Amino acid sequence: MYREAANKQLAATFIQVTSNDNNVAFEQELNDINNSVAQGEFKTHFRDVDGFIDSKQLQEYVDANTEIYICGGNSFLNSMIMQLQTLDIPQENVHFETFIPRLSFSASSQA
Repeated sequence: MYREAANKQLAATFIQVTSNDNNVAFEQELNDINNSVAQGEFKTHFRDVDGFIDSKQLQEYVDANTEIYICGGNSFLNSMIMQLQTLDIPQENVHFETFIPRLSFSASSQA
């Protein structure tokens, strides 16, 4: 999604929440995308330093017109949706996709 927004020269912010600075998925690719556009911003949020991301931290990136796309596990999605609700982000502006780690799915499907 971030690449698509960049290709269309749309203003976009990509915030990756991860456990620490050793676990930034696709870091080089995201930095490359970020460096190719004037209106792009790639941010990382490290839980070991910054704790869990909350509405106070999100509010600088969103307003009532922001389209928000969230991808993560169920507990992360629920947390983000709740934080966005406290910021009065319209529900129709929040889009999400859940993912289940492949090993978790494989282990549970064999039980």
